[in-house]
Amino acid sequence: MKTIFSRYVFRYILILVLVCSYVSIGYSKDDAEQKQEIPISSWLLSGTIPQPLPVFNEDKNIEGKTFALKDLLKFDQANIKNLLPARGEKFGWRPNLDLQWEKVTADSSNTITFLSESGNIPEINYLASYINAKRWTKANLEISGAHLFQVYMDGELLNSKTSFDTLKENDNQDKQSNISHEIKLETGKHILLIKSLHDPENNMPWNISATLKLSEDFPKDALQISTSPRHVMNMKHLLYTPIISNISISPDGDIVAIALTHYAPPDNDKESWLELRKVSDGSLIQTYRGGMSISNIK
Repeated sequence: MKTIFSRYVFRYILILVLVCSYVSIGYSKDDAEQKQEIPISSWLLSGTIPQPLPVFNEDKNIEGKTFALKDLLKFDQANIKNLLPARGEKFGWRPNLDLQWEKVTADSSNTITFLSESGNIPEINYLASYINAKRWTKANLEISGAHLFQVYMDGELLNSKTSFDTLKENDNQDKQSNISHEIKLETGKHILLIKSLHDPENNMPWNISATLKLSEDFPKDALQISTSPRHVMNMKHLLYTPIISNISISPDGDIVAIALTHYAPPDNDKESWLELRKVSDGSLIQTYRGGMSISNIK
């Protein structure tokens, strides 16, 4: 009887030890997951751009709705499809207005605060950062901010925040909501771009905070953050790099016209366009796109 009792006690103790070990391991995994956070603190900043509402923004459309700030957010003010900004590089916004990319660093709370300059006019700011993946990696991208913003990865829209956070009465804290999006990154360098829209009537701070969260399946050093567009050649460069089909220089030798062709994945759709560039430094003057087939230029 004593032997049987001892066996039960031993089994009970063994089960208790196993349960405690399992719980301990579970907490360890949680702790490990919490440590797999990569704050995105290095950015390229375009600078503040005033963006007035359309003249007839108060007129209702056929659906009975007026033009809202979220509609202004959706509007493509600039071509960012193939944008690869670099520090000190110009960002052509419109004729006679060139912005310059400036390197900025987030504060101690991993927040970038934008400067509002236009008073009662909506404003836009762009942030760009590069994510270098040493291997195929899956992560959650979390971005918070009180104002509206869009998130792009490699020129493709990932997610949008189309509603504002407001500071409620008797609330001393700036509570900002965030959006989360799962991303899958192939080996190589990727560009993260955020377009933020400021509502002049909202007294919440105009800022952005971004973090990458990795699961325990991936090491923290699998992703690196930088502001440099330099990267190694990959298969996309070999297969989908634009091809120069024709070229012509102006009589005064100041401007060069370049006809380019590009085969876009995944169906190898052909696209042709014309670029005008300065001969002196190669900077872009004008791009002509839209269904054109260019065979010869003079």
